[in-house]
Amino acid sequence: MIPGVIGLLILAFLVKDIKGGRSKKKAELGKLDGRLKWSVAVFCFMAVFSFGEPFYLLMSNEQDIPLTYALCILIVVRALQFVLSFYVGKAIDRFTSLQLLTAGYAIGALASGVLLASSLQYFLLAFVLFGVHDIILINAIRVHISKNSSNKGQAFGMFYFLYAISSALGLLLIGWLWETVGSEYAVLFSFIGTVVVLVMHVASSWINSHTD
Repeated sequence: MIPGVIGLLILAFLVKDIKGGRSKKKAELGKLDGRLKWSVAVFCFMAVFSFGEPFYLLMSNEQDIPLTYALCILIVVRALQFVLSFYVGKAIDRFTSLQLLTAGYAIGALASGVLLASSLQYFLLAFVLFGVHDIILINAIRVHISKNSSNKGQAFGMFYFLYAISSALGLLLIGWLWETVGSEYAVLFSFIGTVVVLVMHVASSWINSHTD
């Protein structure tokens, strides 16, 4: 929830009324520009269904991986994200932000699908895919917001607020499923949800491209 709180504080204290001969203007927190609303909404849906790092660490225990080794795997995934961030930045110059979002959503769905397999090798592969999915998505959505918002401060504040709420909701839902019916159903919930989000994104991108 911290990014959302920070976003709200920035908007509350740094966005002031414009004084002078012109009429006063106030930032409208609830307003995002045009199609940006749908892009942010889809991204937040993905945050709800994503099987995040806390659950990968929990699942490593089910795979009989010692906590020390699990944390080492997490460090490797973070290092991979650091390296990939450079290449994702270069890819943004070649592809559109929507194309990169599509790739991120597809890899996220693939990671959840691979996680359905119970073997250690597939678990490690899913963890790596999650790291790739995460770094592509967060960079792509930032570029998409920057290119399609007239008020970047307002747009990013609203984005981080919604993202924080969606992430917290996802943790609650998946955690509740894990606790009540088991990790297998929690992973299945994540897989179905990420596939639905991918379909939603592809469908909306196709509709928008044919209505320009």
